[in-house]
Amino acid sequence: MYKIMIVEDDASLAKALQKTISSWDYDVRCVKRFDAVTDECREIEPHLVIMDIMLPFYNAKEPLSNPTQ
Repeated sequence: MYKIMIVEDDASLAKALQKTISSWDYDVRCVKRFDAVTDECREIEPHLVIMDIMLPFYNAKEPLSNPTQ
């Protein structure tokens, strides 16, 4: 089963995305705080990360410059 991680600070949007994507038989995890993303990635090793690029106090475009870290 493919694992998808959603990084979204809006709880209602994250829940809607999780419900929809889970209905397609994907294992979906939601992370609300960006500071927990690295640990979560190491723990669940997602195949895909869907990230809000407008998180407060963080430039979400930064990980795109070096996705291996």
